[in-house]
Amino acid sequence: MHPVLRRVLLNGGLTAGVLALVGVLFAELASVWLGGNAPRNADPAADAQVGAALRARVPLVLGLWGFLFVLVGEVVIWRVRGGRPRAPESPAPDETARRLNELLAQAEAEARARRGDAPQGERGA
Repeated sequence: MHPVLRRVLLNGGLTAGVLALVGVLFAELASVWLGGNAPRNADPAADAQVGAALRARVPLVLGLWGFLFVLVGEVVIWRVRGGRPRAPESPAPDETARRLNELLAQAEAEARARRGDAPQGERGA
């Protein structure tokens, strides 16, 4: 599977799911508001139909728009960046660092010799 497709499916699915939940809350809020602000002579069946339409369409549309937004964003990012960057090559051991480690090991050995300590691997338990 192409990495961009995988990112779109993962990020788009999560975004669509979250926005669909927000859409459910918005639809419920709109239904309650419409029910409370209906005229006295309004047909209750019409309010129920509007509420049902809101509950069906708002989460679906918000989820679809969220998925499309992520799709467009990921494709644009992929086109601008040109794909996944190559992993950096592990650098060869630097000569200076190697020499510094040797000098440090020599200094530690001299310090142990002056104190009369044995190296850690040679100590008896």
